[in-house]
Amino acid sequence: MITIVAKSYVKEGKLEEFKALAKELVDESKKESGCISYDLHEDINNKNILTFIENWKDKEAISLHNS
Repeated sequence: MITIVAKSYVKEGKLEEFKALAKELVDESKKESGCISYDLHEDINNKNILTFIENWKDKEAISLHNS
């Protein structure tokens, strides 16, 4: 299993738009073969910092996801 941690810094005024797009990304990614988990987490100290934590079966699954 491979874990990816991707932190995003969202511009002021763009948080709701980012969350809507991120929800689509999370939902679709979870359907992919090789995806073990894919979630979005909010920083408790700064609402504009969001972090994706992804778990993938292997490098091949990540390559398919990225293409």
